[in-house]
Amino acid sequence: AALRDKTSSLFRQDPIALRSLAEQEMNLHAEQEHYRSAATMRSLVSEIEGMSTSFQYGGVWKAMYGPHGDELLRIDYEGSKLVATKITGDQNVPAGEVTFQADLSPQGLLAPAEAPYQHPGEQIRDVFESKLGIGNVEAFNGLGQVALKGFVNPKMVPGQLLLFPHGILGFLFLPMGFLLVLEKVNSDAPPPPLTPPASSGPSAFDLW
Repeated sequence: AALRDKTSSLFRQDPIALRSLAEQEMNLHAEQEHYRSAATMRSLVSEIEGMSTSFQYGGVWKAMYGPHGDELLRIDYEGSKLVATKITGDQNVPAGEVTFQADLSPQGLLAPAEAPYQHPGEQIRDVFESKLGIGNVEAFNGLGQVALKGFVNPKMVPGQLLLFPHGILGFLFLPMGFLLVLEKVNSDAPPPPLTPPASSGPSAFDLW
């Protein structure tokens, strides 16, 4: 109970930094073979994740991938990294491949977007944050995967994960100025199988 009270107090100050610190302590105890202490810190990490909205997005989501139409993806966590993997593939990035990832550590958290922008694509985030009255938008550094048809020359490009109010997610592919908006799929439904690439016509945005 004392640990939970202390955690709640620190969580209100900086939940992302608290989780990062707890994970570092957990790894340190594990390296020193202090497994009981490592297990305690693992419980603390789990408790922090349960209280932080940044770590409550795991599961299956649907998003509109330009000319490819709606596709399904699965969000998982690897430590403080959020990883989105395609369930529905297309001719550019097939099923089973990472579509984007984001750094949820304190180092990955971004300040509000404002001119002069670090990247022209950030102007899109500025519109949401300051001009549409949506409210607080948390943003984290990320990488999005793009490729030519046939999964040729795949590469990770700079991007930003956007956490909108009311559990809405977005990922901004900065070089293309393309905002991917995600909608959560019913968590009670069985997970869909990986699907093969779907056919689509040519497009200037045909990279995902």
